[in-house]
Amino acid sequence: MIDAPPLFEFAAEHRALRELLRQCFTTTGEAEPVGWRRIAASVGVGELLFGTDGGEYLGTAIDLAILAEEAGAALYSGPLLSAAIAGALAEAVGDEGWPAVSALRSGAVGAAVAGGLIVGEEMPVATLHGFAETARMSGRIDPIWDCGERTLLLCAVHPPLGRPSDEMRPGGASMPHNRCGRDEPGAPSQPKITTAASGRPPLSPARGMPRFGSTTREHEPGGDSAALAAQADAMCAPRTASGTPAGRIGHGPKGHHGDEFTDPAGGFAVAVIDTAAAGIAVARHAGLDLSRTFGRAECSGVEPELVITGEAADRALAAMRTRAELMLAAESLGVAQQVLDRTVEYVGGRVQFGRSIGSFQAVKHRLADLVSQVELARSAVYGTAWALTADPGAVETRIDSAVAAGLAGDAAVSVTKAAVQLHGGIAITWEHWAHRYFRRAHSVAAMTGGGARYRRQVAELVDRRDGRS
Repeated sequence: MIDAPPLFEFAAEHRALRELLRQCFTTTGEAEPVGWRRIAASVGVGELLFGTDGGEYLGTAIDLAILAEEAGAALYSGPLLSAAIAGALAEAVGDEGWPAVSALRSGAVGAAVAGGLIVGEEMPVATLHGFAETARMSGRIDPIWDCGERTLLLCAVHPPLGRPSDEMRPGGASMPHNRCGRDEPGAPSQPKITTAASGRPPLSPARGMPRFGSTTREHEPGGDSAALAAQADAMCAPRTASGTPAGRIGHGPKGHHGDEFTDPAGGFAVAVIDTAAAGIAVARHAGLDLSRTFGRAECSGVEPELVITGEAADRALAAMRTRAELMLAAESLGVAQQVLDRTVEYVGGRVQFGRSIGSFQAVKHRLADLVSQVELARSAVYGTAWALTADPGAVETRIDSAVAAGLAGDAAVSVTKAAVQLHGGIAITWEHWAHRYFRRAHSVAAMTGGGARYRRQVAELVDRRDGRS
């Protein structure tokens, strides 16, 4: 277990990290990819997210929360969220299992993530075809966070389909797999981690917690992609996060096509693809938040850089979603705190009717409510970070994480909305800083489901803990 400081008592290195990041984010501006490369390599954020060259991970969840909070306060436009999620995967695979980790660590290559890795609910998911070592990916990935020109895209996909012939297996030996690439009931589980370059066996599973939420597939008509997708739909039914089948499919022997498909392992695979690879077309979305890039990808027979299947994929997905939840909560906290501070400064200097508007009782009460909301969110976010450092596998930690994400997201929306009102008409213009923060807060809420989704999640987790579901 990692030694953690007492709850809400930051050590000297935490304060030094915050000061360093604050200076860095306020001087790099919005130039990309130079800004991200400098932050990743020169400042040391790359090692904080991806560990050292020797595979040692020095950063804790508290360090990551500080990083995300300062990035949110600066409205940083680089791919920090996606890089942090990729760092959770890198911790599972290591440099040997995923050679691109060194490029991610140095900032030479950016990261992007599919929306399903963040929320895991009702997102289009591509499908892998063929055996794990020779898999190709087809389908739509939408939305993509931090969609850049040359990035490594992390996504959850339906596992490799098809049953390999004996000639494809090492030594021509028979390996019991069902039609979705999983072991037949009674056969030992054989999760696989392979890379396009080496086809290496799995190294170490990701650390994390069981995931939740559900995902559906979506395919576009036309071309080879539609043909492969149709073949996939005939072979494997959509599954919920628990691994249970979402409906009936086809005809044939039970466990393959007939009756209801049963997949004893369940879950999804994790794939990493290069957005510059052949067979992938990436398009940008015009989003609400102009400081963060979103997009979608259409894949047709794309060869993944990395594929993880089986139980290792389930653990990796859980670790990445946990990381995403913490980073978004801390980012929202940074947005809320920065906007609140600047709004207090503004109302203290704005004079109306011969008095500072901050002296009016209605304004003071409004600001007092916002301060309480932000401080509650701060306690929840860093309480979660501490819990993830001290006891990441506890069910109470999962509940704390959902509470923090909901409180911080609601605080960011409330504070940015109030800031626009307290600044008067000037804050509604795109050029005003308050308007840009308003867009960031509402964009995150729209893309993740906001506080309502996290409150439902808390209720489900509490019921599960208490044995009511």
